[in-house]
Amino acid sequence: MNIAGNIIDAIILAGGKNSRMHGHFKGSLTYRDEVFLDRIIKGIGDGSGQIFLSCSTPGQVKDIPGECTLVYDTIKDAGPLAGLISGISVSTTEYVAVCACDMPFISRNLYAYLWEEGRRRSEKNNKGLYSGENDQADRSLEKTVDAIIPRARDGYHPLAALYHRNILPVLEEAAANGQKKLMQIIKGLNYVTADLEPLSNYELEVTNINTVQEFKELEQLEKVFPSGNQ
Repeated sequence: MNIAGNIIDAIILAGGKNSRMHGHFKGSLTYRDEVFLDRIIKGIGDGSGQIFLSCSTPGQVKDIPGECTLVYDTIKDAGPLAGLISGISVSTTEYVAVCACDMPFISRNLYAYLWEEGRRRSEKNNKGLYSGENDQADRSLEKTVDAIIPRARDGYHPLAALYHRNILPVLEEAAANGQKKLMQIIKGLNYVTADLEPLSNYELEVTNINTVQEFKELEQLEKVFPSGNQ
């Protein structure tokens, strides 16, 4: 995707065990007669950058969307950390946009918001005071920002975030040491938190459908928010 003139690859994490969905692959669930994966690709894709679909094993995803390049985990039993490592390893862009395959409402708008928050916060941290007068002067992020993580009412969402590729060695070391909790690893990085306004469309976008009950409540979930991706 293209954000403020910066091409960013996307990584869709699809390597989970789907245990809370009774083994059913969450990316193949449908909403309004549209498969989750197709909705996600439509939401985040704009013809620029690559979209990587990260899986744990061959055959996990039966129908691979043509817009995706399939990558497999090189580290076993490391959860989303393994998918992030595999995706960043093959990406060629400075930053990558990450999302889970069970986020049917996610869109490019979320990542554009994260980018702007990262730029604003990095300017404030590096220059002491952010000035809106510089908005058009420089649309790039400070290279020292390793991750931009959205935070909603229910906490952080590291699986709907932007990451700099320079964190790859840190992720690999963490995996080698048996660490699996991504947010704990992130807290050791230079990361920026992007707060999402309660009941905003951004908060809907980071919502993931983890369980059978959540899937049943999907239609009702969207009604809670003032607007949603159609």
